[in-house]
This record gives sequence, C-alpha cells and structure tokens, in this order.
Amino acid sequence: MRRQLALIAIFLVLPLTACGGRTDDTTAAAPPAEATTPSTVAAAPTSKPATKPRTKPTGTGTKVSKAKPSGSGDPRWGTQYAILKSSKLSTRQITYDLIEWYDGKQAVKACAEDGKKPAENDYCEGYYVHNNNKKLRTLTVYPDAPIRMNVTTDYMKSVDLETFLSEVSNGNVIRFDIDANRITKLEHIYTP
Repeated sequence: MRRQLALIAIFLVLPLTACGGRTDDTTAAAPPAEATTPSTVAAAPTSKPATKPRTKPTGTGTKVSKAKPSGSGDPRWGTQYAILKSSKLSTRQITYDLIEWYDGKQAVKACAEDGKKPAENDYCEGYYVHNNNKKLRTLTVYPDAPIRMNVTTDYMKSVDLETFLSEVSNGNVIRFDIDANRITKLEHIYTP
C-alpha cells in the first residue's frame, strides 16, 4: 500500500516539476495544438458572379521624392555648406549664411523643382545652390582643424586659417564640419 501511495505521489509530482519551477519564464513544452476540422458546409450558388464596384485608378504606386541636399541637414552639427560672409582672424571666427547645396543628379532634380535652366558653368548639372534662409551664424574655427582651399578645379591644398581667409573672399561657398559648436574642418568649394 505504501508503495502504491509513493508511486501515485511520484506520478503527480513529476509532471508538475517538469513544467514548473523554472525562473526564466519558459515552459518545458509547447502547448498542444488545437485540432481543427474542415468545414463541410458548402456555399450556396448565386445567380450573379460577385464583382467589385469599379473605382478610379490610384496611380502607378511610384512616389516622386524631392531632391536631397548634401550635408547633415541640422545646422548644429555635421557637414554644412554655406556662403562666407565675414571673418575675424584674431578670434578665428567666421560668419556664414547656410545654404542647401546639391550636386550631380540631385542638382538636376532641384533645378527642375525650382524651374531653373542649366547654364554654361555647370550650374544645375554639376551643382545647385538654394538659399531660403538668410540668417547669419558665427562660429570659431578649431586651432587643429584641417583647412583646405582650391588651387585648381581638381586640386586642393592644405593652408592655415590666415591664408584661407586672405584667399577666399566673402561670397564664396565653403564646406565645413561642426562639432561641439566649433568648426573642426574647413574647405573652399570651387564654383565656376
């Protein structure tokens, strides 16, 4: 009798310990799948075939996107494109007007969006400048920032800030990187 009670206790406790007692929120086995039976009721035939009402076509499904300018898109950090407005060598500060700079296929797309026609000097085909905001900003050029300027259309040379500011006049396009409210890289962009 004791043996039978012991076996009953083991058979009751064994499944419980196999499923419970886990602390990692997992179960020992997957829950049993529910059996489904196919429906034996057939749909009654109708006199008219089911048709959808006609609607207007919704288009081809392609979405035309706007041209995307180069640069970070956030004036507080990353690569920026701007027009140089003024500078002060003694404080290493430059004042600039941010622009939207487009190049290559994006330039062609942006010019078309603005209704502009290509010009002889690569305008609208090689590059395009869009300036919606005339707000001027001033930042300091970091002392260790690499500074480069165009010597020819396809060659840039490293220079110091004094040389850069004396050679690149106000109104020229510049590209620079901003990090922690300072310019960490500065380059002159050649525009014909």
